[in-house]
Amino acid sequence: MVIDQAEADEESTFRDIGGTRISGLHRVRPTEKSHTYSLVWDHYVIYAVTNESFDAAEASAIYSGRCLRVYTKSRFLDYRNAATIASKEYPGPMQHIGLLTESHVIDVISTVDPQILRLK
Repeated sequence: MVIDQAEADEESTFRDIGGTRISGLHRVRPTEKSHTYSLVWDHYVIYAVTNESFDAAEASAIYSGRCLRVYTKSRFLDYRNAATIASKEYPGPMQHIGLLTESHVIDVISTVDPQILRLK
């Protein structure tokens, strides 16, 4: 794979990857005003961390939120049903939370909400 950064415009840029030009890209740059958070689940049923470059878009998913999503329908919920013995009866009602970060997609299915701490 060849990645070519050829445009000097700081606001919008493009990349040539595998013979395809992807334009309208913007750099993610933390600043002094940026916030940092910690999310901790005391208990979880299943979780997965995926390199964002390999995440498959899921048109049939149903969720609310943008970068922190709460799913009511997802392939990860289907996977939980196939890969675990977890059910509404044991350990109880669960929710799927997805976090979309610059480099990773983090999916967590748990019976409890995460503790969210603002670090900065």
